[in-house]
Amino acid sequence: METESWLAYVWWSYILIVKMMIFTWYTGRLRVHRKVIHSESDRIFVAEPGVILDPTGGGHPDIDRIRSVHRSDLEIVLPFLIITLIWLETSVPPSAVKSVLRWFTFSRICHSLFYMEIIIVHQLIKIFISVLSYALVTYVAVSCILFYA
Repeated sequence: METESWLAYVWWSYILIVKMMIFTWYTGRLRVHRKVIHSESDRIFVAEPGVILDPTGGGHPDIDRIRSVHRSDLEIVLPFLIITLIWLETSVPPSAVKSVLRWFTFSRICHSLFYMEIIIVHQLIKIFISVLSYALVTYVAVSCILFYA
């Protein structure tokens, strides 16, 4: 594995993981702001009246959106990081590694911002960004399969 490829992997993986951690923190802040708690023990964080207890996790459209974004990240980012480790062992040119990692990270950050409605865009752009991230995961996985087959 080339050092340049490994450094790119570490850097962009770090960005993706920090993004996921920020959204975890943001979920908590949003729950307090919207007064929607997940369990009785969370009442200590919201002392005001009118608190909504929703054990299923939602309770407000903003909460539902951020939970959906976070779940989507868990479903695609973590497998991507694992598959990419295997892909790096297939003697991929560093320029390809950097491009794939950069575009995947960009697509996941945009996906989060668009689906959280922090940045309002047309539905087709949301679909394109989602397809781009899935296409990159598919490319990495198929490259590994073809190399090791």
